[in-house]
Amino acid sequence: ITGCSIHWVTPELDAGPIIDQKVVRIEESDTLESLTKKIHMSEHALLPDVVTRLSKSEISTP
Repeated sequence: ITGCSIHWVTPELDAGPIIDQKVVRIEESDTLESLTKKIHMSEHALLPDVVTRLSKSEISTP
């Protein structure tokens, strides 16, 4: 499996607490292009969802 994560930004690269993640399954038939497309679709769904939840104070800041 692979996927995408949204995390809080800290001085260290990719070290901030994870806010949310989305899993993307890798199929045997996936190509680089198809897997990239699936990951991008997940990112494009996850980011607006997290922003909405942050704006509604449904996610606490660290």
